[in-house]
Amino acid sequence: MSALESVVRLAWDTFRFSTNDKAGLLQKVKEIQGRAAALKIEDVGITEWQVKKLGPEREQGCAEIRAPVGYIEVFEDDLLAVGAFMLKSNVAMPLHNHPTMHGVLKVLHGSVKIKSFDILEKGSDEKLPFFRNSDFQPSLEDLEKLRFSSESEYTVDSEPCLVTPVEGNIHCLESVGGPAIFLDFISPPYNPSLGRDCYYYKELTVDEDDPNFDKNVVWAKQIECPRTYYCVKLDYLGPEIDMDK
Repeated sequence: MSALESVVRLAWDTFRFSTNDKAGLLQKVKEIQGRAAALKIEDVGITEWQVKKLGPEREQGCAEIRAPVGYIEVFEDDLLAVGAFMLKSNVAMPLHNHPTMHGVLKVLHGSVKIKSFDILEKGSDEKLPFFRNSDFQPSLEDLEKLRFSSESEYTVDSEPCLVTPVEGNIHCLESVGGPAIFLDFISPPYNPSLGRDCYYYKELTVDEDDPNFDKNVVWAKQIECPRTYYCVKLDYLGPEIDMDK
């Protein structure tokens, strides 16, 4: 069994047998995080040729990826999605959510800056501040109430980034100093028909002297996916992943 299939199988088994024991599940997700830390770009079958397609240093005859981001589907079923995102230099992945999901993100090449937020519960009598960078004053239903969690730069030597249904669930990413590639494990996968759609957000600005300003709260409103952000699907050339074995 390949190193990649071993981690995919661990993740698949973890979520297949998951229960309502949130603490126990989180501990098992951290085991996935630990195992994923050892994965290398060659374990996923991503070649130097594919990496060169991301940057201006590509060789003659090496066609550029004609999108800011390339996506390689490694494995996906109703339980688990595993894929590699290939970002060109200084490409930003907009602020987005992971509804009810756990996730592990492992950098395979380059450097990725990740800014993460925890989801907070909104009160029914929530008093909203005035947002300076919004075209209109949004209603509570249009907003996510967040708490800043972390902003860190991840490399191939970093511990993988962890996402839970609440902690670090909404984040944005950016390749730093050149192209970057990361491997993503998420469960359950996005599925709009089951209420797990990917939504994009804009962080709103509040004056500190606003009577409803709270330094521990960040407000974000849902937006359309920015036209500058889109993906192209690329071929998976790595080892076979077979959960039926």
